[in-house]
Amino acid sequence: GCNARRPATKELRLARLPRVLILHLKRFDAIRKSKLDHPVHFSVAGIDLSPHLLAEPEPPSLSEEEEEESKESLKESLKESQAPSGASDGSGGKAVDAFYEVVACVNHTGTLSKGHYTAHVKEGGLWFNADDMYIEHLSEDDVQANADSGEPYIIFLQRREPQQEAEEAANAAREKKIAAAL
Repeated sequence: GCNARRPATKELRLARLPRVLILHLKRFDAIRKSKLDHPVHFSVAGIDLSPHLLAEPEPPSLSEEEEEESKESLKESLKESQAPSGASDGSGGKAVDAFYEVVACVNHTGTLSKGHYTAHVKEGGLWFNADDMYIEHLSEDDVQANADSGEPYIIFLQRREPQQEAEEAANAAREKKIAAAL
């Protein structure tokens, strides 16, 4: 009947990709007056959001003549712009990468009534821990270990731009040199 319980799923899909995506994790339960410290596993290297994009709508059915015109128009468009396929960035249909890298993470240690906030920030390919007035270099492994704990509270992700890949390789080499010097 109508009033019977049924299994259900809820799904969230992204229609457009922002340049910066901020994920605020629910860490406090006001009803139970407690902190939620369940681990939320994510890779600090980044996340590919393409599986979470809204699918392209089905094209309307066309007559044979309209379909032929559409194919010719598509061929001309492909010749003019050899743009890669992908998600729209919302600025006019330009295809973009759906990969986001983690650039910062705000952490909370403690309880609902008292605690302490710190931040892990990526700058120039290097990770730093900001704890009040102290800032120290962290390895990516240290940041990943924290990401797998129950401390992350707000995660800042930035969409990777194509030129970033070469910069990331150079930054990884620089981080190894700095880590070896420490």
